[in-house]
Amino acid sequence: MKQFLKALSGVVAFLLVLIFLKNFLTSDQSLVLALFAWMLIWWTNQVVHYAVTALLPIVVLPAAGTTTLKEATSQYANPVIFLFLGGFLLALAIEKWEIHRRLALWLLYHFHKNLNSVLIATGLSSYLLSMWISNTATAIMMLPICTALISVIESHIHISSSFKENIFLTIAYAANIGGIATLIGTPPNLVFAGFYNEQHWPPITFLQWSSIGLPVSLLLLSFLFLYFLSKKSSPLDPNLQEHIKRLYHQLPPVSTAQYRVFYIFIFTVILWFTAPFLPFDYLNDTTIALTGGLMLFLIPSGQDTGKPLLDWSDTRNLSWGILLLFGAGLTMALMVEKTHLTRLLTTFFSQQENSDLIASLGLISASVLLTEFMSNVALTGLMLPVAAALTVTDTQIFLYTGMAIAMASSCAFMLPIATPPNAIAFSTGHIAQSSMLRKGLLLNLISIGIFTALMLISKNFS
Repeated sequence: MKQFLKALSGVVAFLLVLIFLKNFLTSDQSLVLALFAWMLIWWTNQVVHYAVTALLPIVVLPAAGTTTLKEATSQYANPVIFLFLGGFLLALAIEKWEIHRRLALWLLYHFHKNLNSVLIATGLSSYLLSMWISNTATAIMMLPICTALISVIESHIHISSSFKENIFLTIAYAANIGGIATLIGTPPNLVFAGFYNEQHWPPITFLQWSSIGLPVSLLLLSFLFLYFLSKKSSPLDPNLQEHIKRLYHQLPPVSTAQYRVFYIFIFTVILWFTAPFLPFDYLNDTTIALTGGLMLFLIPSGQDTGKPLLDWSDTRNLSWGILLLFGAGLTMALMVEKTHLTRLLTTFFSQQENSDLIASLGLISASVLLTEFMSNVALTGLMLPVAAALTVTDTQIFLYTGMAIAMASSCAFMLPIATPPNAIAFSTGHIAQSSMLRKGLLLNLISIGIFTALMLISKNFS
């Protein structure tokens, strides 16, 4: 009964928004905003799986006559969707052959002198992994390693509750920040890339994104470490340091399968960075990602079974639902633009004094704060058309503005429900919700300052 009432609340919100706005907006504009309300309630209350909610635009928009079925479904096959599919396949192979565990232990082997160095190691592991695979998968991978490390350390020395809280928060926050660094790191980046490419502007490349995303993410990571590192951190017991070394040396030799996955991964990354300089028009981030993914199904693992590095049965663990979520975000973004909803915000901002500052602060603040309560994909889809309208035809300004919005929507630090890594870290029982709220708020304010500055700088120097 409770679940039924939650489901019904989404439909009621849809109807109420539709009735309330009918005297202020056009019927199509009212419908798009009402659909946003419906989807937001279902997403936040977890009425059904998020992928099921993501199918609502395909049903509601054509039925209401706002768009055709062909147009409503076209964004679910956007090239960006297949770019992320290729990234998911690479991530599956990395997880299947436990390359992530080897990387994490390698970092811990080199950062085990004191508690601060352990926190840095776990944060760097989470950050680096999240650049290439989902923040959820990263947090899940790091959690048992971190828990085991704390258990080992506690058998030798006392660990304060604040350190436990900080190290688990570091895993979650670093996973969110790491996704900013690369184009495939997190869904909002790809939503922006898809929207940007749809405008018939020169498509954004992997290298172009990383030239901005990597420095910004490193800046955020630096603030994270400065905030969480203890001013006094005594060296760890020599016996404990030896135990960590033994864990690393007990790793089995690198297998043939691990080598082959690693080579394919490096090959893909090199192509992503060098594609803009190669004389092949058909070579783009999507085809490169899918090429790497296809190679995993063709190249043998070198094991006795004779199977390839990836078998189709492995894709049962692939996040198919997130691909539908991408499609929903891109579709709603298209509808916001098509119904000219962005003109409402554009008119408001243009009538203000210091409109550049107000617009930049407004868009970034909304992205950072609203992402605590709603899907960052849907949020990015909502904000990008507004940014495009505000920047008119200046593609260079929109490039930085849109990137800032997409990256800001990944900065969910305050609430356990805001993003899966937060929930995973919170599930350990070592984090107080009030503490996450307080520490996350400071990081959110820092994020607002960084991304607002990025937008203003782009406007002044373009």
